[in-house]
Amino acid sequence: MLSLQERVVAYVRESAKPVNVEEIAAGVDSPQECETVFKIVRRLVENERLKLERGETLFDDRYVSL
Repeated sequence: MLSLQERVVAYVRESAKPVNVEEIAAGVDSPQECETVFKIVRRLVENERLKLERGETLFDDRYVSL
């Protein structure tokens, strides 16, 4: 799990634009792990390591590195 979290943080940090959970999961070569990626990014937002840009639904929410 920690390895996936590290990859998620690196992917968001290197992204030129805010990204959603599906984009992150695909970008870290784990498209089948969308639910896990969602939990990771929400925890990172709570810990102020990522910023959340709210969309109309949870699926539209985008994340950006601080």
